[in-house]
Amino acid sequence: MLENDRRSYLRHIDAIRTAARTPEQVYVLRSRLRRLLVQAQRSLARDCGAELPRAPGYLQLPSAASATDREIATIANQLFSASRTICQPSEAFDERWRSGWLRVQTYLNDLERLLAKA
Repeated sequence: MLENDRRSYLRHIDAIRTAARTPEQVYVLRSRLRRLLVQAQRSLARDCGAELPRAPGYLQLPSAASATDREIATIANQLFSASRTICQPSEAFDERWRSGWLRVQTYLNDLERLLAKA
């Protein structure tokens, strides 16, 4: 993983957490989460020789990918799954959104810890 990618991921994570602080920022959070997913999936695909995704989705890396890249892809896939719940326009700060946001926070923490080791 390139150092620029790692720093960019961390900036995206910080921006996502900042946007989640107020109800008015929920739509900003959603777009920032999407940007993180697009960047992570594209840089992983580029690094591993996988097909570049056009939009966020589930990413499957080749078996030759490094353990770190596979872990990042797993977390990105978990974030994508969790974000599908909180990224519905009518879900701002209701119970389902809060539950989804707790899952997203867990995955962001996991990704941040992994990036700190990389």
